[in-house]
Amino acid sequence: MPVLFVLLTLALTSALAYFTYRSAQILPTLPPDANVVLSLPDVITRAVLCLVCVGLGLLSGVGPARLGWAPTAPLQDALLGVGLGVTGAVVLFPLSQWAARRLGPGAYSDLLLRFVIPRTPRQWLLTPPVFALAVLLEELWFRSLLLGGLSGVLALSLNTPERLLLPLLLILGAVLFGWLHAPQGWLGMLLAGLLSLGLSLLFLARQSVLAPFLAHWVFNLLQLVRAARLRDW
Repeated sequence: MPVLFVLLTLALTSALAYFTYRSAQILPTLPPDANVVLSLPDVITRAVLCLVCVGLGLLSGVGPARLGWAPTAPLQDALLGVGLGVTGAVVLFPLSQWAARRLGPGAYSDLLLRFVIPRTPRQWLLTPPVFALAVLLEELWFRSLLLGGLSGVLALSLNTPERLLLPLLLILGAVLFGWLHAPQGWLGMLLAGLLSLGLSLLFLARQSVLAPFLAHWVFNLLQLVRAARLRDW
C-alpha cells in the first residue's frame, strides 16, 4: 500500500502539473470575456480530483491527523487562517505592486488575473464557492498528500527520520507551486512559491489543512477584489 500510494501520488502530481501548465499556456488564445475558473467542466474536474486526493489520503494509511483532516482546534484554525489571509493580502499586495513597477513589465504578468476576475454580479456570487473548490484541491494536493502523506510514508518505508524529509518536501512543494504560476512572470512565481512555503509551515504548525485552506482562499478572493479595482494595473 505505501508503494502504491507513493506511485499514484507522484502520477497525480505529474498529471496535474502538466495540465495546469499547459492550460495556462493557452490563456492568450481565449476570448477576452472568458472566465476560466467558472467553466462547468473545470468545476466538475476539480470536484472529481478532490475526491481522488481524499482516496489517495485514505490509501496512504497514515491516518486523518497526519493528513490534517482531524483538527484539534477547528475554531482557532479558522480564525488563524482568515486572519493570516487578510494580513497577507494587506502586506503583500502593495509590496508586489511596488516591485512589479520597479522591476518592469517582464517581472510580473497580470494575464492570469484577467481571465479569473468576475465581470457580472452573478459571477461574483459564484466565484467564492468555486474558488473554494479550487483552493481545496491545491491544499489536499500540496499539504495533505505531498507533505503530510508522503512524509509519513517515506519516513516509514525508508527508515529515515521525518525531520530530514520535511525540509526537502517543503522546498520541492514550494518550487512546484511557484512553477505552476509561470504565466505570472518570475516575480509571480517567486511570490507563489513563498506563499506555498508559508502555507506548508502553517499546516505543520497546526496539523490541520483547515488553517492553510482558509488563508489561501481569503488571500485569493482579496486578490480578485483588488485586481478588479485596479484593472489599469
